[in-house]
Order: sequence, then C-alpha cells, then structure tokens
Amino acid sequence: MPLRQPIRKAICNVCYRYIYDKKSFNGIAEFLDIFSSIIHGFALPIKTEHQGFLRNVLIPLHKAKELEMFHQHLAECVIQFIYKDYRMGPVVIGGLLKYWPVMCPPKEVLFLDELQDAIGEMMNANEFEMDTLQPLITPIFNRIAKCIESLNYTVGERALTMWNSDFIRWLCAELRDIIFPIISTSLLRNVTKHWSENVRSLSDDVMDVFKDIDPLLWSELETNWNGATDEQKVLEAKRARRKKRYAALEKMAGRQMQEERTSG
Repeated sequence: MPLRQPIRKAICNVCYRYIYDKKSFNGIAEFLDIFSSIIHGFALPIKTEHQGFLRNVLIPLHKAKELEMFHQHLAECVIQFIYKDYRMGPVVIGGLLKYWPVMCPPKEVLFLDELQDAIGEMMNANEFEMDTLQPLITPIFNRIAKCIESLNYTVGERALTMWNSDFIRWLCAELRDIIFPIISTSLLRNVTKHWSENVRSLSDDVMDVFKDIDPLLWSELETNWNGATDEQKVLEAKRARRKKRYAALEKMAGRQMQEERTSG
C-alpha cells in the first residue's frame, strides 16, 4: 500500500519524459500494462489525481510517433477508466478527436478501433445517460464521415464496419436527425466515386441499414443530394463554357497583336 503512490509517480514521470522531452519509448508498453491492473483496483468516485493521469498522460500518449508499439496497452488503460466510470468517456473521446492522425492511415485504423470501444463501453454502463454522450455526437460522426471517404481503403473499410456494432446502429436510430445528414453525403459519394470496389460495396450495405431505420428520411436526403449534384453539374458546365470563351478571346487578342506588329 505505501508504495502505490511512488510507483504511480515513477510511471507518470517516465511517460512525461517520453511525451514532452522526446525520450525513448522503451518500457512504455510495460508500464501501461502495469497501470492497467492498477486502474482495475480504483475506488469510485475516481480521484482527481487519477483523472489527471488520464488527461495529462494517457490521452497525450496518443499523439506519439511510436503509438503502434504500445497502443494495445494504452487502449486497455483508457477503456478501463470508462469501465470504472462511464463519465470518463467524453474525456477519452474528446482526446481521440483532438489528436486524430489525419495523415497516417494505420494510426487512423487504431483510433477508429478505440473510438468504437470507448462508445460501446460508455453505453454498456448500467447508469449510462445519453446526455453525457450527446454533445460529442456531431464531432464523432463528422470524423467518421471523413474516414468513410478516405482514399486509403483500409481506413474507409474500418469506418464502414463500425455499423456492425449494435451501439452505433442504436445511436443512428435514436439520433437519426443528427447522424443521417452527416453520413449520407459520404455514403452517396462513395457509392458512385470511390476507387475501391470493397468500399463501394460496404457503403451500399450501410445505406441499406439507414434505409431500414428510416426509409422516408433517407429518401429525402438522397433526393436532396441528387438535386445538389445536378446543380453542381450545371455549374461545372457553365464554368467549362466560360473557360472556352476566355480561351477564344485570348487567342483573338494574341492574333490581333501579331497583326498590329506586322503592319507597324
């Protein structure tokens, strides 16, 4: 018992040196493995000191270059916090969205895995209240929508397979007025334009899920998108004609200048 606090401080200091002083990551995975068992024994309510460890150590560790070397242990620690108290979920999810790796597909896949686990663990709590998760719904699904359209097929596939989760489907059913407009555009674009056949197929499957939940709302969104696409095509045709006219005028002006020089 007397050694618990010094052990926690020592682990924190090693992690701080790695995060902020760019020291070696050797041993981080082992420390996180130890800390996972410590979190399991936390009493409720979770002390401010432990919440500080989550905010100041575990969340910033997600931005590390070598994340793949210890992500499994890091995710276990983070999910343990949510398992202990679902109200830690917004801290975790907010941190994931803050440090989202937009230019590294392998890390994006890891973040999608962790995001799905965090949402599931929150909603699995007996005391779960929707008000805790509601403020994060829009940023969560905005990020998922971007991942769905990712040109990297592994990111797109992983984002689309989130609808295999009963929790994600339940959220879509309960908050359809918020989620459908965010996701529909990405799905409709994918089905027609994405280069990966597998991503197009998965997008079509998710569209079927949306149609089953609320056919009328989906039909309305699809009609609006088709209308917007038609307007875009008209605008593109106008731009093409304008560009063609400018090119013709430029050619005429060049010819006239040439004739003036010759006559002069």
